[in-house]
Amino acid sequence: GMPSVKGSSKRDEDRPWKNDMWLPRAISKVGDDCPPNWLTACSKYANADSEHTLYLGLEMERLIKERGLWAIYEHRLHLPRVACEMECYGVTAIGTYTDATIREYEQYVAEESDELVTIAAEYGHKLELAEGASINDNMRDFFYGAVRQECSRCSYTKRIKHWAGEMEKGEVCPKCAKSTKRRQGMSHQLEVKRCENLALPVVYNNKRVNGSLDKEAMAEYLATVDGNAYEFIRLLFDKRGHDTALVYMEAYRRFWMPVPGRPGFYRIHPSLNPCATDHLRWASNSPNLQNVSGDSKEISNRACFGPLPDREWWRMDFKSIENRIPAYESNQEEMIELFERPTEPPYYGSYYLLNASITCPDLFWPLSEREGAFKREQPVAYKQVKFGTLAMQYGCGEEKADRLYRMQGAYSLLKNKLPKLTALQYKYLGIAERTGFVETLPDRSVDPTRGYPILASRTEDGRVLSTTPFNYHVSGTACWVKNTALIRCADQCAQWQKDGFDAHVILEIHDEILFDLPRGTTMEDNLPRAMVLKGLMEQSGEDLIPCIPTPVSVEYHTESWAQGIQI
Repeated sequence: GMPSVKGSSKRDEDRPWKNDMWLPRAISKVGDDCPPNWLTACSKYANADSEHTLYLGLEMERLIKERGLWAIYEHRLHLPRVACEMECYGVTAIGTYTDATIREYEQYVAEESDELVTIAAEYGHKLELAEGASINDNMRDFFYGAVRQECSRCSYTKRIKHWAGEMEKGEVCPKCAKSTKRRQGMSHQLEVKRCENLALPVVYNNKRVNGSLDKEAMAEYLATVDGNAYEFIRLLFDKRGHDTALVYMEAYRRFWMPVPGRPGFYRIHPSLNPCATDHLRWASNSPNLQNVSGDSKEISNRACFGPLPDREWWRMDFKSIENRIPAYESNQEEMIELFERPTEPPYYGSYYLLNASITCPDLFWPLSEREGAFKREQPVAYKQVKFGTLAMQYGCGEEKADRLYRMQGAYSLLKNKLPKLTALQYKYLGIAERTGFVETLPDRSVDPTRGYPILASRTEDGRVLSTTPFNYHVSGTACWVKNTALIRCADQCAQWQKDGFDAHVILEIHDEILFDLPRGTTMEDNLPRAMVLKGLMEQSGEDLIPCIPTPVSVEYHTESWAQGIQI
């Protein structure tokens, strides 16, 4: 009955009793003959830690005040309360929608698997798909080309993992060389056999010890290949997405609990952690609801969730906040124009089109006066620009950017064409190299003199990793904006509850906040309250120094989280 109970790290020893220290108190409340100390056994056991950590806590308090971070610390103390309120209320899931989505995705996985095997067979490769989203050496053979050493006399075959740096050698067959009672072993040379298959270049993982086919590597391939290779990778990417979504949905079913009096509706109470990451992003587990993705219309597990029949949901999302922050902070005119003129040529509010005008002007400018023309008529170029832009946004280096844009010098060209943005990036790199950390933008409502400090990543030789300081500053500031919005909105909902209107913040995911309100007769009934919440969220951007416009989009949901009305 407790799906979050984990087994012991020792395989022969399971200790679920460690998760049940609340039981004595719970039993004593309903039992008549329980020992009196059962009521306090758990608190006495747990409170022993307080005595030992008190002195550490006092020293931490001294250091926080000494470093001028006490106002920020006190402000962040509101987040555990907000998280607790969200956990206790929970998120509702709909059983029929979940079952239907699981069946639909299982069908997709089966069809995609058949297509992948068929494409590989055209190359003469017998594809062995790993279970779920995992990868195997057979798949690497198809991606990078298969190299084997074979014995022409017997059935011995040895795979050469060239993607992991392994080299073929002039070896003799160990099976033939082995002596038996019936025959003397013989020296028989192994022959090298090669099959090119897709013959894609190896994209290595961070440790550069093995060829990687993770999400980042797949995105790079999608930006740089065409033809059969592109179709195979696209199918594999979609299959992985469906496989992963199926794992998530099974977790939702494992943790949900029936809503009393509401057949077919379930409530999930995830464990939320607002302090899980260095750069202010939240995490959740049991189950993880940070993975309820809405990025893709084709693969979205939001169809599992929806309000109760007498409730309605309002989804609010900061628009392109991680692009707006560097644009307005650096005062880079070209980027600000994207947000000030979102419906006008030549960029129509698209950061991808701005970069396309710089990296492939001959293809872009003839199509710039017609909205969507570049994406429709130059799909390959648009794809390259999109993946290159996203990679640079998250801090990739020059070599990878040039490879994704398929243009030598694209990284330097973009840096030179957007000089104020580049100067801002170097500013935060210099701060990180000097101090070891960067800060979010200051918030005038909390502390106008400084922001939240975020440690910079370092390389093995101890130097600051050059690609992370600016990214941490931007993403950290975006998370700060969302967190301050959460506190304001939770306080507003608490006030409405006191006034008799049962409003709740039920979930946050990245730049989104989800609200659960009593259902009105029409959408217009609660629209004024929704606009109040929208204004509270946008206030967080206005409080930054400098002020960053952070508009919020609003969606209204009555049936499913996956289907809503844009306001």
